[in-house]
Amino acid sequence: MAIVRDTFPEADREAMSTAVWALVHGLAFLHLGGKLDPTDPAATDDRVRTTVRTLLDTTRPHPAAEPSQ
Repeated sequence: MAIVRDTFPEADREAMSTAVWALVHGLAFLHLGGKLDPTDPAATDDRVRTTVRTLLDTTRPHPAAEPSQ
């Protein structure tokens, strides 16, 4: 939960922790079920990391854009 607290300080920690847990759990089951290409472990690792990073980057609140001058 520390990662969630640090990454999403304004988020409901329980809800965001559950969402991240569900994502990782789902990815694990996709892998175990052979839905992710098992022939290239590096590609699977990259896909999982990219998926998690994408979720975190797109759901993290971003500072307001600077007004154009």
